[in-house]
Amino acid sequence: MTQINPEGMKTAALSDTQFTNLREAEKKINETAGNKQEIYLLAVTRDE
Repeated sequence: MTQINPEGMKTAALSDTQFTNLREAEKKINETAGNKQEIYLLAVTRDE
């Protein structure tokens, strides 16, 4: 698994359309996995 450095990350402020697109992508990924596991997509930003 890839190591992710969470330092400086915060939840991204998404528009309704962006949030809907994120949820639809999440749904497609889970359907492709045969619903054998739940995969969650997160939207974050990082202060640099």
